Amino acid sequence: MLWAVSVFLILLLLPLKECTGASFRGLLSSLAENMEQSRESAQHASALKNFRSFSCTQRKDGLYPDLSSECSSYYRCLDGAVYSYLCPSGQILTYGSDECRPKTEASCPEVPPATGPCVNQPDGFYPNYSEKCRAYYGCQNKSVVGGWWCERGAVWDLSTGSCKSGGDLVCSPPSCWGLPDGPHPSPASSCNAYFVCKNGVRTDHICAYQTIFDYYHKRCMPNQSAVCYDQGCEGKINGLHSVPKAPCHVYLRCFNGALVGLESCPQNYIFDGQQCVLANNFSCWEEGQGTCQGLRDGIHAAPNSECRGFFFCRHQQLIRTFKCTQGLVFNGKECVRKENFVCNSQSIVCTNKTDGYHTVEKTRCKSFYLCRGGVKMSVHTCPGNNMFDGEQCVDPVLHQCLDNTRHQQTSNLTNRVTRSF
Repeated sequence: MLWAVSVFLILLLLPLKECTGASFRGLLSSLAENMEQSRESAQHASALKNFRSFSCTQRKDGLYPDLSSECSSYYRCLDGAVYSYLCPSGQILTYGSDECRPKTEASCPEVPPATGPCVNQPDGFYPNYSEKCRAYYGCQNKSVVGGWWCERGAVWDLSTGSCKSGGDLVCSPPSCWGLPDGPHPSPASSCNAYFVCKNGVRTDHICAYQTIFDYYHKRCMPNQSAVCYDQGCEGKINGLHSVPKAPCHVYLRCFNGALVGLESCPQNYIFDGQQCVLANNFSCWEEGQGTCQGLRDGIHAAPNSECRGFFFCRHQQLIRTFKCTQGLVFNGKECVRKENFVCNSQSIVCTNKTDGYHTVEKTRCKSFYLCRGGVKMSVHTCPGNNMFDGEQCVDPVLHQCLDNTRHQQTSNLTNRVTRSF
């Protein structure tokens, strides 16, 4: 376990060309030395646990102390990404400083600047960060109505509104350091809470029942119409990602499973799961369905959509569904005019079919599809008057397409095609 923690922290240091307050070699040496001490090892584990509770989204580049570690660890924000560091033993980092200093020469506040309890706060329960979330207080009509302690070492959990016990307890008060004025999602709250910054001072808020904080709209919205962007990067690889229920032109930039930025395509463009594209022939389709199990990365035709729907897969995960505009259909690659593609999606079923190409019934041999492992992989349509002869599209003088009601298996061992006569 110690080896894994060491590797993780070292990797976090690699992207930086130089280290603040010490040389890169000196910092790695200090890190290795500290890891050999059991007390310091626990400190490293705690720093990693708190890593997910700090966000650099919209925060200025710079160094920020981790108050939950009494400033013995800190974060560096760089282009929206967050990196975690540890000060050398006996040193801490104060906000505004560019290096760790001995504890006798620096100070660490208990909590960042914030308004008093219940000042401008909605009714509800809030963690008492001064007591490391082991206590909480209640607000009603902008006044404190009581304070309570969680029992047996539990801490107040914003995501569930309850006292929580277990091995992954984190109490990290949010700060307005480096953030612009306005609302921001509270980390580790499952979008059930947010805080408002004004002149560097934080005011905590919780969303009303059955609402969550929507980062794009900057307010609490009903669950069914809101998006929890704060969790949008969990389990995602580094890069750009779309989010179900989000506007078509909005996408996430993710790094190490954390949200780096919420970005938008230019006007008249939408995000197709990989990049911004001109939205002149299709749009997002929130009601669309599809499964990516066994499918390659890319776009695939959606079932029961009259050939207008399609969806995008990445790593066998459904990224987003789309729908061609009225008058257009999806031909397996793009949206085209109806007269240029024969739609018969209901008959395209690969269950119990051999791997290979199969002709779509009642299309006069113009359309065919590829099955693999019982899953439809792609749909094809021959151009012009060409017909599918079981292997490829050919001139109709080279192939006679008879009634589609009689089928036979070919003996082609190359792609095991089912032909129609």
